[in-house]
Formats: sequence, structure tokens, C-alpha cells
Amino acid sequence: MYKYLFLLLFTFCSLHLLAQKPEEKAYQKAVGYFNKGKVEKGFKYLEKALAINPAYYDALYARSYYNFGRGNYQQALPDYDTLLVHHPEDTTLYRYRGLARMYTQNYAAAEADLLKALSLDNSDASIYSDLGYFYYQVMDYEQALQYYDKSISRQPSRFAYYQKAQTLYSIDEYEQALVTLEHNLQSDPKDADALRLKALILMNTGKYTETIKIYEQLVANGDIEEPDDFFNWGLTYYLQKKYTQALTYFTTPEKHQDPELFYYIGLSQYKVKNQKAALQALNQAVQFADKTQEETAPYFYNRAIVKADQQDRRGATQDFLQALALTPELFQKLDAEGDTMEVLGNAALLLKSNYSRRQVDSVSAIGYEQRAKKWFEKDGWEKESLALINKSISLDSSRASSRFSRARMYYYGENYMQALNEVNKSISLAAGKPSEDYYHLRGLVYYEMDLPEKAQEDFNKAIAARPEKAAYYYDRAFASASLGEYQESISDINKAIALDSEERNTYLLARVGFYNELNQFDNALADCNELVSSGPDKAVVYYQRGVARMGLKKYDEAIQDFTRAIRLEPDFKEAGEKLTEALQAK
Repeated sequence: MYKYLFLLLFTFCSLHLLAQKPEEKAYQKAVGYFNKGKVEKGFKYLEKALAINPAYYDALYARSYYNFGRGNYQQALPDYDTLLVHHPEDTTLYRYRGLARMYTQNYAAAEADLLKALSLDNSDASIYSDLGYFYYQVMDYEQALQYYDKSISRQPSRFAYYQKAQTLYSIDEYEQALVTLEHNLQSDPKDADALRLKALILMNTGKYTETIKIYEQLVANGDIEEPDDFFNWGLTYYLQKKYTQALTYFTTPEKHQDPELFYYIGLSQYKVKNQKAALQALNQAVQFADKTQEETAPYFYNRAIVKADQQDRRGATQDFLQALALTPELFQKLDAEGDTMEVLGNAALLLKSNYSRRQVDSVSAIGYEQRAKKWFEKDGWEKESLALINKSISLDSSRASSRFSRARMYYYGENYMQALNEVNKSISLAAGKPSEDYYHLRGLVYYEMDLPEKAQEDFNKAIAARPEKAAYYYDRAFASASLGEYQESISDINKAIALDSEERNTYLLARVGFYNELNQFDNALADCNELVSSGPDKAVVYYQRGVARMGLKKYDEAIQDFTRAIRLEPDFKEAGEKLTEALQAK
């Protein structure tokens, strides 16, 4: 794959080196160390520069740049936030903060940053390319293609052509993908990334001879990469049922931990009737795989077949049931989409005397529950995730976790009475040892049902079981506030801040409201100022600061805050009412 292109960081030489400030000297040393590959020393001197001047642009930018380049996206984000407060029109900062947010799976914020960059400069082809890459990552392929076309129309680039071809490949538009790739290969016939993608496209269209020629070309060019290239080279033979030749390439890479490669070695060894080697390879596939992912289900299923052939029926049954716990459809040899899956035999038939229908239903219920949870994290989750969790419960109604999952779905769907019924069932089924999360969820439900005292009781139980969880204190703070216990709310927010500094801004915003309710306007103002300085702009922050300033009789400044809040959110009714009050008070 193409490495994402980073902006070049230049070292600027001053004509007045002797007059350099201390932070500038530290910065120059940092860049010198980075250029020599001495990364840790480079970061050390950047820290020195920022200790002297925390707002030093070059050092902040350099630290964000090097953290981004090393894949430390979470560490880069605070620097982008700080830089954007002082440079709100810098498209590059929005671009890279957007990409960093994308890589940390904060997709909504990432999209907002990239669109902001585009609004500031709609002529920059690289921003369109960034947006194409973003939509590709979130699997919105139609939008990805639109933005790549816009990027190419403004300034054709190999990256945009390659990514467009990759997107077309992802939606099985193989011919268009090949045409698009030719733009890369015409300018550089040895473009290794383009050749690899072309090989995959040709393999998927059954053009195996041409595929093999590309891998031979990669070898000749010195661009072969282990283990991926050898895996795909071997797969070309495997798909032709030439298993001995497939093994030649599958087994070429050494000292790897690629579970899929071990899996296909196992399948190929079984096909050539080498069961001992097949089991050894499948054991390695399972060892290195993420055993919680559905993609691992065939590993267990096919290992069950091999174990059954070797008369290890107990081990085979365990693997078979584990496969069903990941992909319940495998009982009919199907994948999650209902398509026939390539398997080495019929494990359900081979092992029918070794398991009960109740066992199958129980493990299948686990599989549907786990899938429901994954759907729950997606946009538009309601229909699919509820259908899956209902299926799980229909197979095994005694699982507390399934009831809890359904309660969460009802809660987020704002069906609070149904949520309460389900979470009560989950607590009952937990046999006197419910998870603290169950009490926390019930507390949230009670809070939404305007039962703050009951909410407090459940939040207390959750905190007693897990006192290090910041979110529990945060939610209890609002229940206490509903009872007019604002000092207790502030105490809980302080605990939350001490436990989870990454969510400091969220907690500060809550504390501001509580301070204002207690007429502690100086404290509220201090929190609001911190929130404004750390960004991004939020209407509610300016609203709360306006309330604090009104309390301090700073009416002109309050008017400015309420006006800013309304500008950010034109339908902010409360801000409009407070603005009227401030104007009248003045």
C-alpha cells in the first residue's frame, strides 16, 4: 500500500543564529536529531522547547508531525487542537487532525475536520484526496470515488489514481480498476503497489497465468514482500486446486505470524493428505488469530474436521462449538451472509453424537449476541442489532449478558420502560453477582425516567463495585443535580477529572453548569475560559460563560458570549433569552 504522504518539514536557517531564543535553539537541535534518525532525542529537545514556550508554533507542529508519522495519532491530536486555536484558517492542520481522528476511529470529528479544510480551500486537490481516503476507510465507496475524481480533475496524482483503483476493486468493479491503474503503470511500469493491486484483480477474475507473471516481475524488480506476496502467489495456485505448488509459495516466508497464511497451509496440507502437517498449521493459525473475530470461525471449524479424522472427537467438538459461537451459520456450512463457505467436511454430521441441540443453541446465541454488539456500534444500528439480539435470546433466554445488551439497545432507542424490564431481567439472571455495568445502565434508565433518587442508588452500587470508573461519577453528578445537590455533583466531577484526564473538557463543561447553579460564577468563568482556549468552539460553552459573566455583572462581555453562542447555533433558544436579559440589564 502507498504510505500516506506527509508534509515535508523544513529546517529554516536564521541569519541571526547568535540572537536565537532558547526555545528556537532547542527546536533546531530537535530537528537535527530527527534528521539523523535519533527520534527519542528529537522528542526530548522538542519538549525542552515547549517547556520554555508552550505556544511555540514550530515545535508544536514538529511534535504533531513526527507523532503522526510514527502512527502516534492520539499523541498528535492535542497539538493539532492547540495549533488550531491560534491558526483557525490553516487547512493543513485541519487535514492532519482529520486524518489523525480517522485513524483513532473518531469518524464524525474526522469528517468535520476534512470538510472544514475543504471549505477553507476548495481548489486543493490533496483535500479531495484526503476525503476520498476517509470515505474509503469508512466503506462509503460511492463518496470515495466522487472525491477521488474531483482530486484527479484538479491535479492528477498517482496516489489518487491508486486509491480510486483500490476503491473500485473493493466493490468488484475489476475492469474499471484495471483501467485506472494503467495511469500509474504508464508513468512507472515498476510501481510495486500498482502491480500488487493489479495481480489481485487478475486473480479475482480468474486470470491466473497473468497473475503469476506479475509476481515473477516483482521478484525480478526486487520488490517482493513477505509474507503477503507469497501468500497471494500461493493462493493463485490454490484456487486452481494445485495444492502442492501452492504450498511452495505458502511455506516460503519464514518467522511470520500470519494466521491466514497458516490457515491456507493447513488447508493445502489436508488436500494433499498430510493430516499431521495440516493440524500443525491450523494450530498455528488459531494461535496467532484474534479468537474473538468471526473471521476466525473457519479456522476452528476446519481444525475440527482434521481432529475428527484423527479420532480426537472431544477436541473436534470443542472446536466445532467454538466455530458456531463465532459464526452460528456454520452449522449449515454457511457464512454470516448466507453464502456457502469452503470447508473440509461436514462437522455437524461427523460429530452429531458428540453434542446436543441445546449446546448448539447456547453457543449460537453467543455468536448472535456478539454480532449484535458489533452492529450496535454502527450508524443505523437499530433494526439489525435488535433482530440479532432477539435471535440470540430466542435460542437461549437464560443469558444475562444478552438481556443486558438488549436493555442497552432499548435505552439508546429511548424505550426506557422496555430497557428497565430488560436490565432487571439481566440483574436477576446474574444470580446475585450482576456486573456493575448493569447497575450503571439501570441508573441511566431511572435518570431518563425522572427518578433521580433511584438513579443515585444504582450509581452508588456501580461505584462501590468499580470506584476507578470516571463515567460512573459523571453520571451520578447529574442525578445529584436533579435533586439540587450541586456541591455533591461538583465533588463527583472532580473525581471524574482525576480518574480520566482525557475527558477533561467533557467534565469541565458539566462542572460549569453546576458552578453557575451555585452562583459560584468566578469558578464557572475559569472553567469556561479553559474550555474556550482548548477549543473547538461550542455554543454551550459560550452560553455558560455568558451566564457566569452576567452573574458577575459583566454585561457587555456576557452579550458577546450569548451572541457568539447564537452565531454557532442559530436555534439556541436559551441563549436568545439570556441575550435579551443581558441587554435589558445593561
